[in-house]
Amino acid sequence: MDTRRTDRLLLLVLLVLLARQAWLASFIHPYADDLNYAAVGMEGPLAERLVVEYRTWNGRWSTNPAVLRGPLTWAPAPSLGWYRAMPVFFILLTICSAFFLLRTMLKDATDSTRMWLGALGFTSIYLNLMPHLGQGIHWYTGAVTYQAASALMLVHVAAVIRMRRATRRRSLWTALGIATLLFIAGANEVSMMLVVAFHTLLILMGWRSGARAHALSVALLSIAVLAGAMMAAAPGNAVREAHFPARHDPFLTGVWSTLQTGRFGSAWVFSPIMLVATLLVMPAIRDLASRSRDLASLLAIPVRHWSLITFGMLFLVMALPYWTTGLLGQHRTVNVALFFFVPLWLLTVGALDAQVVQCRGWRLPLSRAWGRRVLLMLAIALLSYAGNDRRVTDDLFSGRAVRYDMRMRERYALIREGMARGAEQVVVPALYDVPLSLAPLDAGPDPGHWMNRGLAAWLGDRDLRIVVAGE
Repeated sequence: MDTRRTDRLLLLVLLVLLARQAWLASFIHPYADDLNYAAVGMEGPLAERLVVEYRTWNGRWSTNPAVLRGPLTWAPAPSLGWYRAMPVFFILLTICSAFFLLRTMLKDATDSTRMWLGALGFTSIYLNLMPHLGQGIHWYTGAVTYQAASALMLVHVAAVIRMRRATRRRSLWTALGIATLLFIAGANEVSMMLVVAFHTLLILMGWRSGARAHALSVALLSIAVLAGAMMAAAPGNAVREAHFPARHDPFLTGVWSTLQTGRFGSAWVFSPIMLVATLLVMPAIRDLASRSRDLASLLAIPVRHWSLITFGMLFLVMALPYWTTGLLGQHRTVNVALFFFVPLWLLTVGALDAQVVQCRGWRLPLSRAWGRRVLLMLAIALLSYAGNDRRVTDDLFSGRAVRYDMRMRERYALIREGMARGAEQVVVPALYDVPLSLAPLDAGPDPGHWMNRGLAAWLGDRDLRIVVAGE
């Protein structure tokens, strides 16, 4: 089989495997913040609510409009068509952003098919290893706040590269770079910190470069800092942090962030899919570096620097929630760390190969054609039935996702029936046997709990008391 046909077959296989995420999305339901943001977003003018959010909860000025006017507000409840399309959108955004960055760096080094393979492969590995798939992709509030910013960070990096080397259309790339920078810096605290760190690192690494590049880096860093300061200065941050008495503890932050860095870093590096991907990518990086000046210059950065960047990024992402709340909390921030850990780790390994393995004349493991075929088949097997993909496959083919959808629809019917007869309180059964890949949160027995009130408000009766009975 020729190389082009093999690449196209691999593209098809990866697309089929990723299609399971779209299938799973056809059974998802909103919960927690999705319901509350939709309920308050439908109540009054958007501008007024944004001011309230800024003063009382958070300063995420670029993503708050998206959660307050999200897909749950686009049609009468409980319509879910637009909501269920969102995971597909975020996956496509991730793939296309990765392709855009690869095309920017490797335009003259390889063909588009292999760039798409790289983008699909990266997305597949990321979804497979994601600590919480539900919060990362299938829960709209988490995805639009964190995943969208992560994907656009790839677009931003590509725009910065094009800005620096453009001889024409510089204004276009500058506009794209600034627009994505503003969105990222106002999306969430983790993304804001990372984009500031990225531009700081550019200045440090290019300190001895030409004045134009240095001035551009300083300008972008200034914009990032100012945009991030607008979010950090929000009075609502203090209100939110007041719920966490263990915040701002330097000892706790340092110890637990270090432990979590070791925990997740080692888990990802030694995961089967990452080990296989590393062995597959090493010869590809070596080949591409011989034809790409951008990639070759990256691989010339000392391995110790790449190691510091990779695990330093992971530490910073872990440290932020510990500093602000005293606990790691939900895994949405860890999902962000994984998103950038995967490419940074592969660049670290590529630098190790360029600076040590090649210099000493060592051969890459399984570098022959038969070895690569074995690794490819193993990678496909792992992406079919390991990690999150195993849970997705089980949820779909065991009928667990279908049963979850049916129970949620029955719950909506019970609530709307109670609303129709003017009931003050409706009792609905608790969820059980929920999809393992989604791990959704359920409302509880307290009708005054914010999740219960959010469900009632979204369905159209804020005063209705919803009680979720025990199993």
